[in-house]
Amino acid sequence: MNADLIAAARFDDLAVNYSDLLPGDRSARILDIGCGSGRFLEYLSGLGFAQLTGVDIDGRSIAGVREKLGIRAEVINDVAGFLNEESENMN
Repeated sequence: MNADLIAAARFDDLAVNYSDLLPGDRSARILDIGCGSGRFLEYLSGLGFAQLTGVDIDGRSIAGVREKLGIRAEVINDVAGFLNEESENMN
């Protein structure tokens, strides 16, 4: 079994714990800081959330998220600055 399959299985096991923490409003804006490959964003998209943003310091990860999910994804090095600029745009 390769590492990606193991990570996906582990994520699926943990995902059931997220449902109680998510907003009921599927139009909520959600920011995933340190989105990596976008696995959590993909999970949220599958639940019907459409206003998703992912940020990460790894440009390759961000490019993959954009290509795979077609969502807003940005390379950032200053999370605090990004949050100050975007705080009014997130729920």
